[in-house]
Amino acid sequence: MGLRLQFFMIAISVLVFLAIVHFIRKSRLTTQMAVIWILWALGLVIISIFPQIIYSLVKLLGITTTMNGLFIIMIFIVYCLVFFLYLKVSILETKLNALVQEQAIRSKEDTER
Repeated sequence: MGLRLQFFMIAISVLVFLAIVHFIRKSRLTTQMAVIWILWALGLVIISIFPQIIYSLVKLLGITTTMNGLFIIMIFIVYCLVFFLYLKVSILETKLNALVQEQAIRSKEDTER
């Protein structure tokens, strides 16, 4: 990787990290999501500073080209993130159903009085 590209990636990674910190300070991210995005941003910064990590990981996985390996790794990370978000939606849906049922029971009790 060229030095110019590496500096560009470091700058973008630091900007992403600063944006995440900004959103945390403005209370736009929950604690769980903030931890996930901070780890993501730190991972980007580390990989930008030390691109050898990706080269070694791709070689360890037996993938022939670095770009293919990077795509596979990123797809896996995005898949994990989507799964985590699906779990959150599922939990919220269960809570919403419980609240609707509770409200319906209260509404029925009020009309019977």
